[in-house]
Amino acid sequence: IAQLISMISSVVIMPLLTRSLGIDVFGQYIYVIAISAFFVLIIDYGFNISSTKEVSIVRDDIKLRSNIFFETLYCKVILLIISFIVVCFLIIFVESFSILKYEILVGFLYIVGFSMSPIWYYYGVERIGSISLIMMISRLIAIPLVFFFVSDESDLQAALIIYAATGILIGSLSLLYLYSKRELIWISIKLHNVILRLKSGFNLFSALLMVGLYTSVNGLLIGLVSTSSEVAK
Repeated sequence: IAQLISMISSVVIMPLLTRSLGIDVFGQYIYVIAISAFFVLIIDYGFNISSTKEVSIVRDDIKLRSNIFFETLYCKVILLIISFIVVCFLIIFVESFSILKYEILVGFLYIVGFSMSPIWYYYGVERIGSISLIMMISRLIAIPLVFFFVSDESDLQAALIIYAATGILIGSLSLLYLYSKRELIWISIKLHNVILRLKSGFNLFSALLMVGLYTSVNGLLIGLVSTSSEVAK
């Protein structure tokens, strides 16, 4: 049901954005989304596979699963900081980034929300229904927001704020749910272990990155060498 709602949400929102923003500005919107998608791929780092598997093995041990949770979260925070530095560097030195610097920074808020979202943990402890409900509610909320606040090509930032808010809402609600259910206990994490987790996951990350670059960042590559209207096509 959640996947169906997600598809319906996209089917409804995309035509609204295309009509309201116009082809050129919609292309800019897609370009910013493609940039966000690339850095989401970086921050995910394959944890949706590796950490999910680890949590599923120890899901009955709150101490062990909490340790995996916080190590993975700290890894994502490190990758988030590195990603932000890279984005700032690109905004300064790459023209297609600097033209849309404010929009890209707004889009980066979605990446922040994603880094907070422990979807992988829900799958590991087999709470798929809970995270699916959170994602469904967040995406449904976006439909009326787009309808009321995105009316013409001057509303690009508003459209991106709604996009970013969806990611932040999913991340915030998923963490609040875990806290309310007392799923985790506080574990002190050593930086050494965080680095070891990053090192051990590098091969998986590299393989997934190659797949992601092939399938998910066409808009980013086109935006670097072409116009925003070409991206929209």
